[in-house]
Amino acid sequence: YLDRPCASTAPRAPPTSRSVAAPRPSELPRTCRTRTLYERPADLTAELRQDLADWLLAIADSKSILGLRSAEWSTGAPELEADVTISAMAQYEMGHSRLLLGVLSKMEEDPRTAARSSDMATWRNMASLDRPAPSWIEVGALNGLVDTLLTVNLEAAMNGNLAPVAK
Repeated sequence: YLDRPCASTAPRAPPTSRSVAAPRPSELPRTCRTRTLYERPADLTAELRQDLADWLLAIADSKSILGLRSAEWSTGAPELEADVTISAMAQYEMGHSRLLLGVLSKMEEDPRTAARSSDMATWRNMASLDRPAPSWIEVGALNGLVDTLLTVNLEAAMNGNLAPVAK
């Protein structure tokens, strides 16, 4: 974003009543935000495209592995309702991963290789997802913390300048 001042508005006189009133929106200083929306990754520099591809792959891989870690507990939860819930959460994570990989597949800088399907060491997921969750508590913590972190990253990207990610 590039900040630039909008048309100036002269501050109004303070309210005449004795009560302290909050300023009206028209009395506050204003700033316009101008942003360039890139319709396709090809509009970015080569370095930014590579960074974007690496970021997309890291988020997609983390979502996929989080889904797998959740699915490992789909029959081991303490209650039947929790089994069903964790299974649904696993499916959502795998779906998010597939969506992100779909965006990535349209980019020339797709960092995935043929060895990737058989070598988990080539995945770029978060290190906290490398080992199975040993307890139900840890599954909850992974979903609560890791998924929140990934969601915050994705929400920031959705408010960003690249249309395919923002959609």
